[in-house]
Amino acid sequence: MTEVHPRVRLDRLESLPFQNKKLAKAVMTLDCDEDDLYRFGTLLHSTVSRKEKLDPFFPVFWAFLDPARMPSTWDTERPREEYTRCIDTGTLALQYLSEHTAPTSFMWPRMFAWVCFLEDLLHASPRVDVGNAEALILAFFEHCRRIDGQFEKYKWMLCHPRFWLFVGRSWATAISKKGAHHDKHGVHNTDCCARVAGLLCVAELVFYGCKYDMLYVRELAEGAGGWSELARLFVAHFRLTAPSRTKLDLMHDSKGTLPVMGPYLLLTWLIRDDKYDAMDLLDRFVAAGGIRALVTVIFALGSEGREDTVADQGASLQTLTIICATSHKYLLVALKAGLFQLLAASALRPKRLQIDPRVCEPIMHQILTACTIYADIIREMNKEVGITSLGSFQAFKGTDFYGFLLDASNTCTFKIGPMERHPEKRARGENPVACDNVECGKINHKTKFSCCAGCKMLRYCSLACQRADWTSGHRKVCAEYAKYRHNIHTHFTAHDLSFIRFLIFESFTCVGRYCIGDGGLGRPDQTGGVVIFDFSERIPGQLPGQPCKFSVADASRKVLPHFGKSVWEDQGIVFKYFESISNRLRNTFGFKHATSFLLVCAMGGARYGAPYRFSGQWGMASPSSSPGSSATKTSEVSVQRDETMKAER
Repeated sequence: MTEVHPRVRLDRLESLPFQNKKLAKAVMTLDCDEDDLYRFGTLLHSTVSRKEKLDPFFPVFWAFLDPARMPSTWDTERPREEYTRCIDTGTLALQYLSEHTAPTSFMWPRMFAWVCFLEDLLHASPRVDVGNAEALILAFFEHCRRIDGQFEKYKWMLCHPRFWLFVGRSWATAISKKGAHHDKHGVHNTDCCARVAGLLCVAELVFYGCKYDMLYVRELAEGAGGWSELARLFVAHFRLTAPSRTKLDLMHDSKGTLPVMGPYLLLTWLIRDDKYDAMDLLDRFVAAGGIRALVTVIFALGSEGREDTVADQGASLQTLTIICATSHKYLLVALKAGLFQLLAASALRPKRLQIDPRVCEPIMHQILTACTIYADIIREMNKEVGITSLGSFQAFKGTDFYGFLLDASNTCTFKIGPMERHPEKRARGENPVACDNVECGKINHKTKFSCCAGCKMLRYCSLACQRADWTSGHRKVCAEYAKYRHNIHTHFTAHDLSFIRFLIFESFTCVGRYCIGDGGLGRPDQTGGVVIFDFSERIPGQLPGQPCKFSVADASRKVLPHFGKSVWEDQGIVFKYFESISNRLRNTFGFKHATSFLLVCAMGGARYGAPYRFSGQWGMASPSSSPGSSATKTSEVSVQRDETMKAER
């Protein structure tokens, strides 16, 4: 016989007054009517209102949350009154355990079993009126979120398929819930708002526990019908009050403001997870209005003027910064949603919008960097800098925003950015390209090359070379190359690709003298992009295989002069822009391979391949043989960012 937990033994009822003890036993054995259930609920409520413990009622809760006592959904033999009393009593037990106590681990299995039962009952047996059961299920999850340091105790629950089944169903139907009413702004009534509040609590619950396993986060996004639904919820519940654009009508649940951080922090984790298609996720999120909603939330948190919202506001802005760094098109959406005005208001009215300047700085740098590259960002900034509501630039003197605003204004005087104005010095047509048949080695000085009709990435000097390369292995990867090329042109603009080649070529001028070919960003079967340099005129001591070092600061000095007399004195702008590209590379192709560039050096008949890795630590990989060539050698060069450059910034 299984030993009963001490906290649920029947003798604990003896501590209750006689009438209360008699009522509790009657309810526990279902020897009660509707009036008895009402009196029992009133007794629980009065006990909580007097701040007394509910421990004496644990035996009643334990009995009714027993899975063996759950009525069958299709139980037609049991009298309807008894059937309803059983559901109401179990729901009552769940409600008070969820909202007013911190159940120990021995109670979780039974509580969750009833959650699954009620969830199934809502969908499988609509003929039964379970009243407020759905709201209680969400309250149960909300309670999980409030138990600090208890994640390990209910970690098993997040692994349970029924948990994701419930979340998925609720998520998918939260907007279209039968009987939910909308006003002219698309905002739900109070009952539906309470349901949305519970869903957002689930998102926070999973985020704060997902440090244990990212599987939870991916399952939430996939099993819940997509984050586009979440974006629609935020658009509906966090809206600007026309025509002010400074106030927000925040919907509240019974316990205060709806949680806003969990979903966006979850989104940040998904972006950083290299196993998830972050670009597709973000596209759907942005299409549903997610970025606009996030800017709106940041406005609202600052407008409330409460100290407890400052941290949420800063974290929201950090999340927005990470999203905008993924692609400049997301930054453009944020600017159109009023991000620039938000930053300006924060500088002018720090007591109202208390955004930490250290939090604002990354997003400011993103805007400045984008202004040097993309014409659409410049056009949008030109509108924002010229708006009369910001006043003259003199108003910002003494603030961290003043220099940023001057730089933005100077940049917006250009019709197009410096990178767009500057003709690409090393366009593909100007560079000699080697035949992709490794046994050939011809370059296109005298021979016109043709592309592979399938992937349009590899080039050959003749049909014979193309056939030889096809039989030697290209047939296995041609389809992958085509998909790779599609992803490149989907997530990277022509200027992005030009900038990458531009940076690589100029950074390596201190290593190789002549570039004899390049393969863009990379190939799926290798470590990354391919850049070929001619080392035939270099002495062996200067080859990459020797222990030599050069800093990124030195490399950037090779790059920056080609920008012309730009308004930017800070060399860090190159790295800021490349960081945004690197984020897209990781999100599109995975963390490990997309940030690598393969340097192939030609010296006589031999080739030296060295993967060049653009990541937190700039450097080359250890020596290894390149595929397809018996005379291939690989070498290593340590390329580290100069620490003095950080001090200069």
